[in-house]
Amino acid sequence: MGVEFGPYLPSVIPSLFQMATLNPEMSIQGTTATGDIADLLSEVKPDASADKEKRININTDEIEEKDVAIQMLAVFIDELGSVFAPYVEHASKILLAMIDYEANDSIRNSVAGALPGLIKCVKGADAGAVTQIQNFARVFLENLWKAINKETETDCLICQVQAAKEIIDEVGEGLLNQDAVNGMAKQLIDMYNKSDERIAENNELAKNQTQAEDEDEQFDEDDLEVIKEENNNEYDLQHSIAEIMGILFKTHPSLCGDLINQLINVILPPALNSGEKQKTKCGLFVMDDMVEFLGPQFLGPQIYVEVAKQIIKFCNSPTAAVR
Repeated sequence: MGVEFGPYLPSVIPSLFQMATLNPEMSIQGTTATGDIADLLSEVKPDASADKEKRININTDEIEEKDVAIQMLAVFIDELGSVFAPYVEHASKILLAMIDYEANDSIRNSVAGALPGLIKCVKGADAGAVTQIQNFARVFLENLWKAINKETETDCLICQVQAAKEIIDEVGEGLLNQDAVNGMAKQLIDMYNKSDERIAENNELAKNQTQAEDEDEQFDEDDLEVIKEENNNEYDLQHSIAEIMGILFKTHPSLCGDLINQLINVILPPALNSGEKQKTKCGLFVMDDMVEFLGPQFLGPQIYVEVAKQIIKFCNSPTAAVR
């Protein structure tokens, strides 16, 4: 039905909002106490000093119901566009309250995925409401980056970075100032480096455990497959980081000087010289966007020519994906 479903929204949205704001409860074994999962998590989660890598992920019927409601909201937002505009402010408050929902990573993913659609709703209702559109976008980006800084799950980081990319692309020029672009560039490079560290740790772990003298300590094929999958997720994150950098080049080219210098001097050389297919592809994605969106005007003639030479160098790569 698409936009024709609009007249029915007043009958549907209140119950959907109620489902999305449901506070799932749980109890701790050995006690009679029950309470909101978010409140009780602090009593059951591991000591932060002992495990800084992963959050607890809890799945219950109530949490699943909550997640389904958020996903349904996202469907309404994407399919109805401007028809959903009267509900954007209320939906925003509900979603932002759950953007770093600690108990379940699927909910964090669903929330991040819904935010860009809200920008499109406001823009579709009145493309001339530039100030309102930018204000919503800045609030969403601020909350997304706060969530990203706390996030430990690579899958969630990918969803959050993709959401930020879509928001910036949708709003376009004028959304960010120099300080915002510099701050985002610093966070993106830090995220890329941490992802690289996790890949190196996984590779070292696989190498050591495969060569372990004790057969009981050696990794089997299933263990190695898990590590391979984790690394693939990290490469997907790095590609998402490359994509959002490209969107910054596209929408705010004159503000990307610091980011360009970091990429040219620190990030791209080891990526292109690594001999690894995934890292080479990531570097080429960035350079392709440099050529397309920055050109000699923002890169300068010398850097522009060097970037073009690097891209041409890989035209004869034996790896089809790189070519």
